[in-house]
Amino acid sequence: QISLKITEYLKLLNYEHGTSTTRFDLKNLTLITTKLTGKSIPMNKIGSGANHLALHISALLAFHYYFQKFSCPVPAFIIFDQPSQVYFPQLGLEAKADLQNNENYNRNDIQAVKNLFKFLIDFIKKEVPNFQIIVTEHAFFNEQWYKDCMIEPFWAHPQALVPENWPEKH
Repeated sequence: QISLKITEYLKLLNYEHGTSTTRFDLKNLTLITTKLTGKSIPMNKIGSGANHLALHISALLAFHYYFQKFSCPVPAFIIFDQPSQVYFPQLGLEAKADLQNNENYNRNDIQAVKNLFKFLIDFIKKEVPNFQIIVTEHAFFNEQWYKDCMIEPFWAHPQALVPENWPEKH
């Protein structure tokens, strides 16, 4: 059941091998994608950071779907820290300008990140309504659907979690 969900979620995330099936290998605690040709590709040979991100998110959410469906004693939340980093490794506070209107970034990458966030929103709305996904992120889209999910406004200079002068060097 978990492998079926993983495969379903990978298709929604536009995984590079999305027409293939992916299964959780319990013995080796990894994911294996089997292409239509019959060739199996273990996760450590799958390629890009975007593929790894899709595999991790799909597997984690498939497990949480299962945990919630069968009332397993597992907390009903997960935290993702900067999932856009595989697409924007140098992304920092310049994201406050809105990625949508920034010519420094690839349009396909921007769309992939939007697709990821929309997938996470749909997971909560359709798959596991009593689940919480917490995302800490530098990427920002000046679109209402995105802003509706934010519980904190975008932090930019001088506002920050850790003040610039702390700790002071002596």
